[in-house]
Amino acid sequence: MKKILFLMVLLLSVGVNAIASEVENNPNPQEKKDFVVLSKTEQAEFDKYLEIALDRLRENDLPQDFLGDALLSEATYRLELTYGWGLSNEQKRAVHYAVTTLIPAEYNQTMPFEEYSRLYADIDWAGYRVQCSQTLEIVYELVKEIAFNSEDFGKWFQRVAWYQRNIKIFGK
Repeated sequence: MKKILFLMVLLLSVGVNAIASEVENNPNPQEKKDFVVLSKTEQAEFDKYLEIALDRLRENDLPQDFLGDALLSEATYRLELTYGWGLSNEQKRAVHYAVTTLIPAEYNQTMPFEEYSRLYADIDWAGYRVQCSQTLEIVYELVKEIAFNSEDFGKWFQRVAWYQRNIKIFGK
Protein backbone atom coordinates (compact mmCIF):
# COMPACT_ATOMS: atom_id res chain seq x y z
CA MET A 1 0.00 0.00 0.00
CA LYS A 2 2.84 2.39 0.86
CA LYS A 3 4.47 1.62 -2.49
CA ILE A 4 1.27 2.44 -4.36
CA LEU A 5 0.80 5.65 -2.39
CA PHE A 6 4.45 6.59 -3.00
CA LEU A 7 4.05 5.85 -6.71
CA MET A 8 0.89 7.99 -6.92
CA VAL A 9 2.62 10.91 -5.15
CA LEU A 10 5.62 10.55 -7.45
CA LEU A 11 3.45 10.53 -10.59
CA LEU A 12 1.42 13.47 -9.31
CA SER A 13 4.57 15.52 -8.62
CA VAL A 14 5.97 14.72 -12.07
CA GLY A 15 2.66 15.77 -13.63
CA VAL A 16 2.55 19.04 -11.68
CA ASN A 17 6.16 19.81 -12.64
CA ALA A 18 5.41 19.11 -16.30
CA ILE A 19 2.39 21.42 -16.25
CA ALA A 20 4.36 24.15 -14.44
CA SER A 21 7.16 23.84 -16.96
CA GLU A 22 4.72 24.04 -19.88
CA VAL A 23 3.08 27.18 -18.47
CA GLU A 24 6.48 28.77 -17.88
CA ASN A 25 7.77 27.94 -21.36
CA ASN A 26 4.58 28.79 -23.24
CA PRO A 27 2.93 31.87 -21.81
CA ASN A 28 -0.81 32.24 -22.13
CA PRO A 29 -2.16 34.70 -24.73
CA GLN A 30 -2.44 37.52 -22.18
CA GLU A 31 1.24 37.09 -21.20
CA LYS A 32 2.21 37.13 -24.88
CA LYS A 33 0.15 40.30 -25.41
CA ASP A 34 1.73 42.07 -22.41
CA PHE A 35 5.10 40.54 -23.14
CA VAL A 36 7.89 43.09 -22.91
CA VAL A 37 7.42 46.79 -23.48
CA LEU A 38 9.25 50.03 -22.80
CA SER A 39 8.48 51.80 -19.54
CA LYS A 40 5.92 54.62 -19.78
CA THR A 41 8.68 57.21 -19.56
CA GLU A 42 10.77 55.49 -22.25
CA GLN A 43 7.69 55.09 -24.48
CA ALA A 44 6.87 58.82 -24.18
CA GLU A 45 10.48 59.71 -25.02
CA PHE A 46 10.48 57.21 -27.88
CA ASP A 47 7.33 58.77 -29.35
CA LYS A 48 9.01 62.21 -29.31
CA TYR A 49 12.16 60.79 -30.90
CA LEU A 50 10.11 59.02 -33.55
CA GLU A 51 8.43 62.28 -34.62
CA ILE A 52 11.82 64.02 -34.85
CA ALA A 53 13.27 61.01 -36.72
CA LEU A 54 10.44 61.10 -39.26
CA ASP A 55 11.17 64.80 -39.85
CA ARG A 56 14.85 63.93 -40.39
CA LEU A 57 13.89 61.27 -42.92
CA ARG A 58 11.79 63.81 -44.83
CA GLU A 59 14.66 66.32 -44.75
CA ASN A 60 17.01 63.68 -46.19
CA ASP A 61 14.52 62.42 -48.83
CA LEU A 62 14.50 58.94 -47.30
CA PRO A 63 11.37 56.78 -47.53
CA GLN A 64 9.47 56.86 -44.24
CA ASP A 65 7.59 53.66 -45.06
CA PHE A 66 10.89 51.72 -44.96
CA LEU A 67 11.81 52.91 -41.47
CA GLY A 68 10.85 49.51 -40.03
CA ASP A 69 12.97 47.66 -42.59
CA ALA A 70 15.94 49.96 -41.99
CA LEU A 71 15.70 49.54 -38.21
CA LEU A 72 15.29 45.77 -38.53
CA SER A 73 18.38 45.61 -40.71
CA GLU A 74 20.50 47.85 -38.49
CA ALA A 75 19.41 46.21 -35.22
CA THR A 76 20.18 42.77 -36.67
CA TYR A 77 23.54 44.01 -37.92
CA ARG A 78 24.46 45.38 -34.48
CA LEU A 79 23.45 42.15 -32.76
CA GLU A 80 25.53 40.19 -35.28
CA LEU A 81 28.53 42.38 -34.52
CA THR A 82 28.05 41.65 -30.82
CA TYR A 83 27.08 37.96 -30.88
CA GLY A 84 28.34 36.69 -34.23
CA TRP A 85 26.64 35.99 -37.52
CA GLY A 86 24.61 33.02 -36.32
CA LEU A 87 21.92 34.73 -34.25
CA SER A 88 19.60 32.45 -32.29
CA ASN A 89 15.93 32.12 -33.21
CA GLU A 90 15.10 34.08 -30.06
CA GLN A 91 17.35 36.96 -31.15
CA LYS A 92 15.94 37.03 -34.70
CA ARG A 93 12.38 36.95 -33.47
CA ALA A 94 13.09 39.56 -30.76
CA VAL A 95 14.45 42.07 -33.30
CA HIS A 96 11.29 41.69 -35.36
CA TYR A 97 9.17 41.98 -32.22
CA ALA A 98 10.88 45.23 -31.21
CA VAL A 99 10.43 46.82 -34.62
CA THR A 100 6.80 45.78 -35.04
CA THR A 101 5.98 46.80 -31.45
CA LEU A 102 7.54 50.26 -31.62
CA ILE A 103 7.13 51.37 -35.23
CA PRO A 104 3.60 52.20 -36.47
CA ALA A 105 2.41 50.19 -39.46
CA GLU A 106 2.52 53.13 -41.89
CA TYR A 107 6.29 53.33 -41.40
CA ASN A 108 6.86 49.60 -41.22
CA GLN A 109 6.63 47.42 -44.32
CA THR A 110 8.21 44.37 -42.66
CA MET A 111 6.43 41.03 -42.52
CA PRO A 112 3.59 41.05 -39.95
CA PHE A 113 4.82 39.75 -36.60
CA GLU A 114 2.30 36.90 -36.44
CA GLU A 115 3.49 35.61 -39.82
CA TYR A 116 7.15 36.10 -38.88
CA SER A 117 6.60 34.29 -35.58
CA ARG A 118 5.60 31.14 -37.44
CA LEU A 119 9.10 31.01 -38.92
CA TYR A 120 10.54 30.70 -35.43
CA ALA A 121 7.82 28.85 -33.55
CA ASP A 122 10.20 26.79 -31.39
CA ILE A 123 11.15 29.39 -28.80
CA ASP A 124 12.88 29.40 -25.43
CA TRP A 125 10.42 31.85 -23.83
CA ALA A 126 12.69 32.87 -20.95
CA GLY A 127 15.56 33.62 -23.34
CA TYR A 128 13.18 35.34 -25.72
CA ARG A 129 11.99 37.72 -22.98
CA VAL A 130 15.59 38.75 -22.31
CA GLN A 131 16.25 39.26 -26.01
CA CYS A 132 13.06 41.30 -26.46
CA SER A 133 14.06 43.64 -23.68
CA GLN A 134 17.50 44.10 -25.24
CA THR A 135 16.19 44.66 -28.77
CA LEU A 136 13.56 47.17 -27.62
CA GLU A 137 16.42 49.21 -26.18
CA ILE A 138 18.43 48.85 -29.41
CA VAL A 139 15.53 50.08 -31.57
CA TYR A 140 14.92 52.90 -29.07
CA GLU A 141 18.56 53.99 -29.43
CA LEU A 142 18.48 53.68 -33.23
CA VAL A 143 15.45 55.98 -33.49
CA LYS A 144 17.22 58.39 -31.13
CA GLU A 145 20.28 58.29 -33.43
CA ILE A 146 18.12 59.23 -36.41
CA ALA A 147 16.38 61.97 -34.43
CA PHE A 148 19.61 63.61 -33.39
CA ASN A 149 21.51 62.76 -36.56
CA SER A 150 24.35 61.25 -34.56
CA GLU A 151 24.82 58.41 -37.05
CA ASP A 152 24.90 58.28 -40.82
CA PHE A 153 21.53 56.54 -40.93
CA GLY A 154 21.29 56.94 -44.71
CA LYS A 155 23.41 53.81 -45.08
CA TRP A 156 20.73 51.82 -43.22
CA PHE A 157 18.27 52.74 -45.96
CA GLN A 158 20.84 52.02 -48.67
CA ARG A 159 21.29 48.52 -47.25
CA VAL A 160 17.52 47.94 -47.35
CA ALA A 161 17.24 49.42 -50.87
CA TRP A 162 20.06 47.17 -52.08
CA TYR A 163 18.30 44.16 -50.62
CA GLN A 164 14.98 45.21 -52.20
CA ARG A 165 16.64 45.57 -55.62
CA ASN A 166 18.33 42.17 -55.29
CA ILE A 167 15.54 40.28 -53.56
CA LYS A 168 15.34 37.66 -56.34
CA ILE A 169 18.90 36.59 -55.55
CA PHE A 170 17.86 35.80 -51.99
CA GLY A 171 15.02 33.54 -53.04
CA LYS A 172 12.00 35.48 -51.83
